[in-house]
Amino acid sequence: MKDKDNLLSLADKTNDSRFISPKQTLEDCIEMLGKEGEGAWTDCNKLLVIAIDTNEEGYDISWSQSNMKVSECITVCEVAKSSFLAKMGY
Repeated sequence: MKDKDNLLSLADKTNDSRFISPKQTLEDCIEMLGKEGEGAWTDCNKLLVIAIDTNEEGYDISWSQSNMKVSECITVCEVAKSSFLAKMGY
């Protein structure tokens, strides 16, 4: 991701996703769709996007899915949870 002055963004310099906007994340995902060597993105036939809005009262969650039943969404979330925990060393 490059900014308008053609300098590396803070997210690229630090490799920290906290500095990437939700819009940029979606654009990056669209760019990966169908690309060889991008794991599930290569032949993606199902998609789940989860959005979280944090605020002073807590948070709101919304999602959008394509070609998936709700039970499949739950399964994906459980598998992702295990993957995230493993990456965190748990």
